[in-house]
Amino acid sequence: MTRYPEILACLQPLLHEQKFHWLVTGAAGFIGSHLTEALLSLGQKVTGLDNFCTGYQRNLDSALKESGRGENFSFVEGSITEIDSCREAMSKGVDFVLHHAALASVPASLKDPVEYEKVNSLGFVNILQVAREFKIKRVVYATSSAVYGDNETMPKVEDEIGKFLSPYAMTKYMNEICAEFFTRVYGLECTGLRYLMSLAGGRIPTEHMRLSFRDGFQR
Repeated sequence: MTRYPEILACLQPLLHEQKFHWLVTGAAGFIGSHLTEALLSLGQKVTGLDNFCTGYQRNLDSALKESGRGENFSFVEGSITEIDSCREAMSKGVDFVLHHAALASVPASLKDPVEYEKVNSLGFVNILQVAREFKIKRVVYATSSAVYGDNETMPKVEDEIGKFLSPYAMTKYMNEICAEFFTRVYGLECTGLRYLMSLAGGRIPTEHMRLSFRDGFQR
């Protein structure tokens, strides 16, 4: 298994001579704070966007402390559902967007599908639209293995998906559809990563992630 220090070692020579400005949405979350720490450690400039709905200030504090490069970090407190917050975050000369702001609990999405549609689907369209406005080089976004639904084929094949089992899965697949559209029609480069499960030490998972882990182990 590739470990975190080994990944940093591979990236270091690539980014040593190239200083970029990265927007990390969901920067106070579990994955977002680790990305923030890694990029700052590599001498990159980072802007974080988060509304602390599921993220924690202590995650950000830990990322800044561990990186030792807090002076290269700026923060916008706001939601991806607010297009003006997205514009404020990208107006600072951002080159790349790492989009990880989302509601991420399968059980919670079953209870409140409307909120999941609002945040995960419409919020993502805001990110894409503003990235297009500011001519961002590429949007890398978190999708999910949940889009495979009830397809039990192993190993997983990207184009083989089944019936969705939750509103959360539907919103993540909609993200993929929207990203493909913005690439094909507007020329915005997008890359989606279908995460299975992400765990790393020294950082606090959000309550939504705890619910998802618990639901997965119970099944």
